[in-house]
Amino acid sequence: MVKVKLNLPINSTFLSEVIYEGLLYLIKNSDVKYFTRREIEFKENFLKIAYKELKDYENIKIALTGNDYPNTKKLFEKLNLPNVTSKNLNDLFNKLHENANEFIIEKHEINLIQKIKKNNVLYGIDNKTEGISLQLLKVDRYTGFTSIETEYITQQLPSYFSKELILIALLGIYSSYVTSISLISEKGFRQTHYFLFFSPEEILILLSKGDFNLLESKLILKEKMKEIVKERIKSAHLNEILLLDINLNLELHKNMEKENLDKLSTLLVKLNPEGQTYKIYEETPITIFRELVFHKKIKEYFKNHEKFVEFISNFLNEKSVKAALSSFTSKSDMKETNDLLSGIINLYKFIVLGDTQSFSEFIRNIWNAYEKTKEEKRGIQYLNLLKSFSYQI
Repeated sequence: MVKVKLNLPINSTFLSEVIYEGLLYLIKNSDVKYFTRREIEFKENFLKIAYKELKDYENIKIALTGNDYPNTKKLFEKLNLPNVTSKNLNDLFNKLHENANEFIIEKHEINLIQKIKKNNVLYGIDNKTEGISLQLLKVDRYTGFTSIETEYITQQLPSYFSKELILIALLGIYSSYVTSISLISEKGFRQTHYFLFFSPEEILILLSKGDFNLLESKLILKEKMKEIVKERIKSAHLNEILLLDINLNLELHKNMEKENLDKLSTLLVKLNPEGQTYKIYEETPITIFRELVFHKKIKEYFKNHEKFVEFISNFLNEKSVKAALSSFTSKSDMKETNDLLSGIINLYKFIVLGDTQSFSEFIRNIWNAYEKTKEEKRGIQYLNLLKSFSYQI
């Protein structure tokens, strides 16, 4: 058996998230005797087996930087794969999968611990020469690596990782990756990558309870959330739209009821390449509850909960609404765009906070959108939305 000692802090840094997501993935997909907040006991060759069974990694289209090439070569060499190279992440996963049987990992105890030595941050190793460095594991720009109790508070220290920790973190990237899309920026199109992690609080709860069934239930729920994010992220020009889609998803709530889960707390991370490294551009906490405040409200005002949710879903998926919201990011926004943006925000306040006044404002926003477009073809679509809502009262 192999014991993994968990001596790294659980926090919202990208590094911490991918390491602990990798461990949770391994707990679910490996032969594990037990797991706690402090240690996990795996069957021998657990990393070799995990990579041997890896699949569906082809769509992880994240390019490795020039600085990563010698480090991936070093990783392969340390795994007894001296003639293997890789230039992007999905190819890296493919090479690790294809050559998993050749891995050499002899440790019976893996200590995930951070130490500072000679102006370097070392993870699971005693000196820099043993370590491997990947840019994806340094996107936090060394956040959390220094302390006012040390002389390094004003310095940026390079990080080096053991081969075991690299393999664990890569599995965290694999299991939390959602999608990559191209977004318009001042410099043209920029590739943007999205990851969905458990929140630090959620990770701590899962490890502390050591409950395999609870972990399985929450991983299934998170996978469903990833599907929703992947489907909607291209057209969800406001975070509120994405959050509404997730909070209103009936399948999610049915799964929560089935598994007796009160809530699930996650973190959506938006990552962009920047030169020879990567930068986190946005972090969005997403928490879903089995019972939302608005559930009680709609029982007071509307005939059917599911029909009401269907009305909201129709609004969010209406072509005219999507087109108007999309025009917000272009140079020529449509005349009703501001009304629909206000409507989304008011709808979000109602769904998440249960503010009934905000729902009234939402209906008024749709009416204003209709008033501005009633002489045009799409105006009738806003009117039809209002008519369909009237049937729910």
